[in-house]
Amino acid sequence: MLASERQSQIGAFIQAAGSARTTELAKKFSVTEETIRRDFEALHEAGIIQRTHGGAIALDHPRRTLSADQRSIRNVEAKRVIATIATDLVRPREIIFIDASSTALQFAMALPDIDLKIITNAHDVIAALAERKSISVVGTGGNFDRESRSYVGPQVAECTARYHITKMFFSCDGIDPEKGASEQDESQALLKQAVLEHADQAFLLADSSKWRRRSAYYFCPCARISGIITEAKELFTGDSGQSDLQIISE
Repeated sequence: MLASERQSQIGAFIQAAGSARTTELAKKFSVTEETIRRDFEALHEAGIIQRTHGGAIALDHPRRTLSADQRSIRNVEAKRVIATIATDLVRPREIIFIDASSTALQFAMALPDIDLKIITNAHDVIAALAERKSISVVGTGGNFDRESRSYVGPQVAECTARYHITKMFFSCDGIDPEKGASEQDESQALLKQAVLEHADQAFLLADSSKWRRRSAYYFCPCARISGIITEAKELFTGDSGQSDLQIISE
């Protein structure tokens, strides 16, 4: 079997199963574990799978929620571009909510040190803003979720309800031009839905991989999105099905 054919079969297997171990696939294809590791590397570079210790996972398997570490290494350059664009929408003395997505973390890191109040349920966002002397940071509290390194639960809604949030910056697992933004994790979807009730404007930070993807829980209809900030405006504006969405790009 040619390496390209084996890699195609491996990619299909991992997509269907959600994950696979190196030893498992070495036996399945009657090759060495080193050969499988090289196949994993090729598939990882092609953006088909994510390598893990001892195996690999599917990036877009519908039943899998990626950890914060896994999400942080996907489409990094696109996320940095989106973060830079988003900072141009920030004005002094605003009260801003930032969610626990990896794109929102890039946005937080790019924020200038100006008079702002940031409300967040993201542990990493709090850490990223710790040395900004002009930015006041409010952690929502709640139950700590280790996979996403964020706080979830009713405490998030209770905290955000106390503030006049001028702008909300958030991401999602998928954005459908008809049904809106969706999340794979129900707790994340519910808390974002709750914050949306108290935000004047809601800006979705979405790289091109999110477009026309659907996850398990819809939490934000398109009509509620003030603007989609993306690195690939041509992808969104070239789709006639989303003419009502405001697309913000370079």
